[in-house]
Parts: sequence; structure tokens; C-alpha cells
Amino acid sequence: MPVKSLRSSLPAPRRPAPGRPGAPRRPAAPRRPGTSNVAILLLLAFLPLAGRSLAAAPAEVPPLVESVDVEVVNVEAVVVDGKGNPVTGLTADDFEVYQDGSLQPVTNFYAFHTGTAVLGDEAPGDAVPEAPGLRRRMALLFDANSLGKRDRDRALEGLEQFILEQFDGSYEWSVVAYGRDLQLVQPFTSDKTRVLAALSRVRDLPVPVVRPFSTSILSEDPATNNRLGSGGNTVGLDQGPRGGSGPMRLTRQQFEVRERVMASLDVFKRTTAALLETMSAYSAYPGRKSLVLVSGVIETLPSASQLIHQAYPGIGPSNANQDPMLRSLQNDLHQMLDAVVTTANASGFAIYPLAGSAFSAGKSPHLDVATRTQPVSQNLVSVVTPQNDLESSPRTMAAGTGGEFISTTRYYNAFDWIDDQTANSYVLGFATDHAPDAKYHRIEVKVKRPGLQVRSRHGYLHLSAQERAVQALASPLSFPKDQGELVVDVAVAERQARDRGPTTLTVTASMPLQDITLVPRQDRMAGRVHMYLAIYDEEGEVVDILRRHQDLDVAPKALEQVDGAQPVRFGFKFDLKPGSYTVAVTLLDEVTQRSGTGFEKLSV
Repeated sequence: MPVKSLRSSLPAPRRPAPGRPGAPRRPAAPRRPGTSNVAILLLLAFLPLAGRSLAAAPAEVPPLVESVDVEVVNVEAVVVDGKGNPVTGLTADDFEVYQDGSLQPVTNFYAFHTGTAVLGDEAPGDAVPEAPGLRRRMALLFDANSLGKRDRDRALEGLEQFILEQFDGSYEWSVVAYGRDLQLVQPFTSDKTRVLAALSRVRDLPVPVVRPFSTSILSEDPATNNRLGSGGNTVGLDQGPRGGSGPMRLTRQQFEVRERVMASLDVFKRTTAALLETMSAYSAYPGRKSLVLVSGVIETLPSASQLIHQAYPGIGPSNANQDPMLRSLQNDLHQMLDAVVTTANASGFAIYPLAGSAFSAGKSPHLDVATRTQPVSQNLVSVVTPQNDLESSPRTMAAGTGGEFISTTRYYNAFDWIDDQTANSYVLGFATDHAPDAKYHRIEVKVKRPGLQVRSRHGYLHLSAQERAVQALASPLSFPKDQGELVVDVAVAERQARDRGPTTLTVTASMPLQDITLVPRQDRMAGRVHMYLAIYDEEGEVVDILRRHQDLDVAPKALEQVDGAQPVRFGFKFDLKPGSYTVAVTLLDEVTQRSGTGFEKLSV
């Protein structure tokens, strides 16, 4: 089967500007007249062409350079007064930051006033240049599973009006829509025209039909009613408590509750998947990131007082007679919420759920929020929990990530309020000297001044540069990939077609020798490059990720004969079934932690 290269359809690799400053590297030796490429060929001779699946990652190897990893963790905090208005003019001395319960010195501090970085409590006119890692980014996720077309169109009208009247291009928007599938409508951009065009495309997307649960199945068939018991009020089901001796008879009311909860959680499960995929895809993007979840009423049933990472009530002795299936479903909900909050904190997102419905109570009276007068189902209240609950899930997502839950039909006001909150905030940094352990670490930010409230993310995931490279490749190809600061060229170097079965491919990636940092080791020069290959199908979904590393060991005299611009090639060999694919290869220099990514399209 022929393998065709379709590189011309991919964006050209970004070339570094001449003299661009970067991390320290070994200077390239000047090329002598008549020098050959013998040294490069010797390096290539020891490069095995066998990838290893991400599921079986290579064993950890000792680092080339012994060092103490000191990493600065930045935490964005929004401080509000008793009326919910942002508070400006605070300094680093007004805050305390805790990591895993231990007070941390604040090593860097930024204050933002109306979107502009200022020096502490200086006046807005004393602006300082904004670092790229502090740029404000706003991701919009339209959830069609819980938001009808009419409410979605109203939200789009309000946002379009806000963009036209108030957006000044000083920060970036991304637009994502989710119905049956997740669709990236617009990557992050500060171009007002592109944002408005993306919102117009969202308006044309279909809205899936979600049929509400109906109790008619309990009364349409007389034979079924007879089996339900006297008057159709009970159902005999083998759903007794674990370890019980017999079946549990459900009342008609309990049966309705089960069905409604299962239907609600099925919808919320799809919403959760969209949130996780969006935040994970953008996890490698720096900046002060917020995600606005535009949805309808999220009808789930945890305890209203429950918060992530606290004990979950509702399964104690007071609820001993509760339907065991409902307890199991509630546990599923807790796990989904925990995954959303943990992923948001690890990805640096504050979540702002915006319930675009007039039937949900809100927390922001200045937005003219319509208040619900009665619960969706009295059965849900009387059987599952003693209080109506349509808000604890979005409130949990907001409270656990430093965002805020808003329920209103005044969409323009809602976007204006979110913009005001995110434009007036603080960034506090602290240094952590423990090695990247891929573990979740708790963060708590406190403000010393009385009467003020602070909102911030509750933790972060401490990943190494190698793990971050894998995470960046693991998202669908529809989300943009950062090509990094190193130039990596990718090509199909070898192909072997078979009469039957998959085709064996060898993909090579190259980078200049001068971009590989070599350090003295005894009488040799040593370096290490970490290599990651991601394979995407025609739809842009990840098929597999291969990873490995390659050590370089070169005699100093051999280096003197080589031009630093000469490419060093690294290879992967793998099998692919017939189809169209895109491969992405990331090469990461271990010493400087700099990386680059190249892409190639294939037709097998």
C-alpha cells in the first residue's frame, strides 16, 4: 500500500528569528573546510527505531545534570467585598498562600486593574509590561445537552453585544460547543471579528433533543399495572441492599426518582466529558484562564452542602433506608465533580457556570436573577434529599476552582460581570523545591483584611516537562498545538507495505545538533533527547502515543568536525492500518527543557 506524504497541507514550522535569546546551550563549533558528516552518522548508527506505547512508558533514568528543581507556581486570586464587587489596591502583604497546609513566601506578585497589570497598589497609570504567562484567556463552552436553542440564541445575542461594545482585544477568547460531539469552533484569539464569526457558527449548530422522563410507562399497560401491586404503587425489583436476603420493592415514586436521576446523570456525564477534554487540551496554554460553561439547569442530586475534597454526607445512618442504587449514582456524581475540579485546578482554569434559564435560583441579585418557586419534582425532594437541589453541582465546580456560579437570563450583564471579575485580580507566585511527582498538591489563598473574600484554585498538578509534553499531545488534533521554540522537521523515512495487515512505517524527526545541550561526562560529551510520537486518525482523535529517550555520547574531537546546524535524526517504527493519519513528534532537550514539535500527514 503506498504511503503518501501530505505535508503541504500543514502549517509551516515556525523558524526562530536570528539571534533570538534562549536557554544556554553549547556553542556550535565553526565548520572547518572539508569537514565531513562522520560524527553525525555515528550518532545515527545507535538510534534504535522502535517506539514504546505510552501505556508502557520507559523506566526513569538518572538525570544528566544533578540539580535542585525550583519551580514557581502562580495562583490567580479574585478578591471581592461583601457585595461581590472586586477589590483592588491590595499588596502582597495582604495575602497568605499555603501549599499542602504549609505557609509559603510570596516570591512574585502581580495586580491587575481593568485588565492591565500594575505594580502592587500603584495607580492604574503605572502599568507594567504583561508577561506572556499572565495573559488573560476566556474559553466559552456552550453545552447543548442542557441548554435549549432559544436560550442558547439569547446567550449568543448577549455575548455578541458585549463583544461589540466592550471587548478591546486586550485578551483572548476561545469558543467550544458541545452537543453530541465536542467541536472547537475558534481557538484562542484576540481578533474581535473572528470571535463574532465563531459565535455565528455556534448559532447554526444543531441542538440534540433530550426527551424528559415520563411516568406514562407505569400506566399505559394494564398488565404492567397489575404487576406493580395494588393501584400500581409498588414495583418488585431485585435491587436489594448489598448483602440483603431478598428483593427490594420500590414504590412508584421511588421508581420515578431512579429513572430521573439516571437520565440527569447521563446528560451530566456528557457535559463532564466536554469540560475535561476542553481543559486538558488547553492545559499547556499559559495565562490567567477562565472557562464559562453556558448551560441550562444542571439537575443533579448531591447534597447542597457538599464540596469537593470534603466528606460526602448522605450515606450515614440517617439515610440507612435510602435506595442503594441512588447512593451508587450519587457516588458516581461525586467522582465526576471531583474529576472536573481536579482537572480545572491542574489545568489552571477557573470555572464560571452560567445557567441560562429563568427557573434556577441565583446568587447574584444585581444581575436581576429570576428565582425558582418550586422544585422540578416533589418526588426527588421527598425521597432523595430534604432540600431542593439544582445548584450544588455548578456551585461545586465554581467554588473548587476559584470561579463563581451565575444563574440569569440577562446574558449581557452576566458576561460583563465575569469580565469585571477576571479583569481585576491578583497573581501570587511561590517557589516549590520538591521534584515533579505527578501528584495533586493543595493550595489555599487567604486575605488578611477583614470583610473580604478571596476566590482561587484549590490545587495544582506538579508535572515534569516530559509529562507536560505527553499531556499536550494527548488532546485531539482539533485543538491547536504549540510548536515550541525548537525547530523539528518530520518525514517518512522508510515504508514497508505488506500484502495483508498493517503497513510498517518509520517516521524520523530531526533537529540541529546545536539545539541539543551536551555536558562533560568524564572524557566525553553527553546529551539526552526525549522523543514523543502522537498518531491521530482522520478525525483528529489520538490513536496512540509512543515515547522514548535517546542518549548521545560523543568525543569532543568529533564535535569539532561538525557544523552545529547539521541535523540529528531520531526515529520511530510502528504499524498502521490503512487510512489517513497525522503524526506529531515532540523532541525535548533534557538539560534546558526546551522542546519543539513537528507534524506530518500520511495516507496509508
